[in-house]
Amino acid sequence: MKQIRYILTDWFEVFSNGIYGKGEMGRLVEKVGLTREDYMEKDVEVNWTLLQELNRGNITEKVYWKKVIAETGWNVTPEQMITLTDEVVKIPIPGTAEIARDLHGMGYKFILISDLCPRTKTRILLSYPWITQLYEHTFFSCDYGKLKSDPGYFSFILEQTGINPEEAFFFDDYDVNVDVAKSVGINGVVFEDAIQLKDAMKAFGLYDQHSRA
Repeated sequence: MKQIRYILTDWFEVFSNGIYGKGEMGRLVEKVGLTREDYMEKDVEVNWTLLQELNRGNITEKVYWKKVIAETGWNVTPEQMITLTDEVVKIPIPGTAEIARDLHGMGYKFILISDLCPRTKTRILLSYPWITQLYEHTFFSCDYGKLKSDPGYFSFILEQTGINPEEAFFFDDYDVNVDVAKSVGINGVVFEDAIQLKDAMKAFGLYDQHSRA
């Protein structure tokens, strides 16, 4: 078995909050008169399809929110939801960046794989300038028109980077994405919080194997 050298990571709900119905967005929507329960109503099949189109770069953020609002009947504007998105992506998930920096300092190489739209890509790169220092490669869905759940995308990433799947470890808050990565031979774990992630990575031997290198 090859030694793991590369850490592949998701971004939203792992390093920072996002718009996907978890964390801080459920609190911020109170600013525009919605409740967390109201906000969770958007998570239906039609809006999931819209989100995928947004993250592939096929529709704009304004069009996405306009269609979600029409579907849910919320008394808000697309501009209000975009403003909330600007706020929420600046709120980090506690502890994850510190783990990444520790592992990077040990010599692991990092690759970012994230499903997001062009405007959100710009938001996180401006809000977290250390991304360009930590990650050797970034794969944003809007640049490739592909999502992590798409068949063949992880194989494409391995091919582009020249990484052997046995040398890689992936973490993401969405179990489907982790399962897709595992299907091509990449080990991984579903992210819950920084404490759980660190324990999982220790259990997998990531810290020990590096100290033996």
